[in-house]
Amino acid sequence: MANYGKYSIPLLEEDLPTIKEFFRIALNTLFFHRWIGETNFEDSESIIPNITYIKLKNDNLQKEIEKNVNLLEKKIIETKRVEVKVNFYTEKKINWMFREELDKLWESWTFVFLLKNKSENENENNNNEEEEENSKENLIRKYLFIILQKLNDKIDFMPNLNNNNNNNKIEQETFPYEIIINNNLTDNYFIQLMKEISIQNALKDSIL
Repeated sequence: MANYGKYSIPLLEEDLPTIKEFFRIALNTLFFHRWIGETNFEDSESIIPNITYIKLKNDNLQKEIEKNVNLLEKKIIETKRVEVKVNFYTEKKINWMFREELDKLWESWTFVFLLKNKSENENENNNNEEEEENSKENLIRKYLFIILQKLNDKIDFMPNLNNNNNNNKIEQETFPYEIIINNNLTDNYFIQLMKEISIQNALKDSIL
């Protein structure tokens, strides 16, 4: 599919627990809005103070989400920076080698995470812990708002699902998808990184 929704979320530089939790919330949010089967969900309290998100009650999906959260953790500990793509397709085919192939990309999401190193002052000074938590809460709310705003761009358009495989329950209930966690970033990434840092700083400055 030549024309597809392509969305980039501003770079998020935070500590490891916050990055993992934001990624978990982001995946749940994307799948909730792209779910086409029977919707069964619950409100879930985040480890980030005062953040609640919608969590689909689907064991297979939640296992897949946690698998990718854990993979992200492993990658970002190794390299400090990771790019993640979440792609949705309208078809899943079996090729001549009996391997599954995804076809007709219709939506792609890109996330970039940087692992934040705490300074010595931050490690020694806990007096501003409450202020830091409030700032973190506001920052994550800003990022989630960006995702929801982009999701609403296509609120009136959902492509037809063409899927002949009935063996995978997840694929019956949502568009065929792939989650790519990549730590081999090209030189072009660093150009984009500087742009993303500027966007991130603008976001932080806008927090009330």
